[in-house]
Amino acid sequence: MAVLKRNRDAMITLQGYRAQCTMVTKDLNPQPGASAVTYQLSILTAAKPNLMRYEMWEPKDAVPFATKPSGTPSITIVSNGKKEWIQSRREYKELDNPDLKRLQTVMEPWDGFYVADLSLYSQALTSEKNKEDIAVRMLGAEKIDGMPCSKVEIDLKQQFNGKDVETRKTVYLRPDGLVRREITSVHFGTDNFVSTSDLLRIEKNPDLRQETYAYTPPKGIALEAPAAELLASGTPAPDFSAKGKDGSPIKLSDFKGKVVVLDFWASWCGPCMNSMPHTQSVADKLQKEGLPVVFLAVDDGEPADGFNTWVSKTGVTYPALTFAYSPQEALVSSKLYNVTGIPTQYVIDAKGAVRASFVGYGGPTDDLEKALRAAIKAG
Repeated sequence: MAVLKRNRDAMITLQGYRAQCTMVTKDLNPQPGASAVTYQLSILTAAKPNLMRYEMWEPKDAVPFATKPSGTPSITIVSNGKKEWIQSRREYKELDNPDLKRLQTVMEPWDGFYVADLSLYSQALTSEKNKEDIAVRMLGAEKIDGMPCSKVEIDLKQQFNGKDVETRKTVYLRPDGLVRREITSVHFGTDNFVSTSDLLRIEKNPDLRQETYAYTPPKGIALEAPAAELLASGTPAPDFSAKGKDGSPIKLSDFKGKVVVLDFWASWCGPCMNSMPHTQSVADKLQKEGLPVVFLAVDDGEPADGFNTWVSKTGVTYPALTFAYSPQEALVSSKLYNVTGIPTQYVIDAKGAVRASFVGYGGPTDDLEKALRAAIKAG
């Protein structure tokens, strides 16, 4: 824990940070037709208090990771301190007043630069506070590319449907406290994944021009259409079809007669990742009181490979959430539910009508719980 605390202190002390991250994820038991290996390359440039440039590519094959790839990134997030641009698919949107909790990436091990509570150390403390089965071990030292690194293992064990789920992170930290490599493995029955992330070209407090944080949409990337208002309370929730994590069909109407939380998310969305532990805690609280609610978490914001990789690797840590995927071209969230930013949650009552909606995530509140209790009481 002392080594992880040094990482937290080192990251939050920095005024500027730049690094390149390569990630290789191996599925040790791939489904028929699924890729056994996926690749991701990302580049982050960040400066306090709220400047950021993040670009992420998803090459189909291994690429020379020492160079910046050509082509438009799959995801781009830019903040110049006054405005934030988020580019995905073939569109981008512009937001005012960047939020530090929104200036997060998903899987790269550089957490804790803007917000100390998101560091590995703070996450471990939270697991201990929640009385989860977590062990943090010092495994000595090992050289990475000739650089001595402290080696720390974080082992988290949980239960899902009576089966053991083990998530193990092995983190390699430089003498200055910064992460150099992270190896994450998830073991759940026949689902076994190993992801290796390497941070390259790490620069502390680089001398950067303000132009670094300017955004110009690439050719072919259009401004997102003006947002329509979310569905009003009392509106019938439009039915749609999606596929569960095992490929089985799921329809919203399958849950008619039950209260449903319809949660639109994507694996690249930092606030979505931050919101899921709170959603799980609300589900746990209601279920302990005998008030079951269906939590349907639908991803239609990325290619299917991104959904499958994340759900198989991380989704098991949220047993109350029923994960489903809808192809991007179906436009379920945007066309049927007027979603323009994620996470977006709808509370749908047992009669299939919208009762409440929530956009974004700024930290835990009791709003979702109150809306669910009201929907349950209404019958």
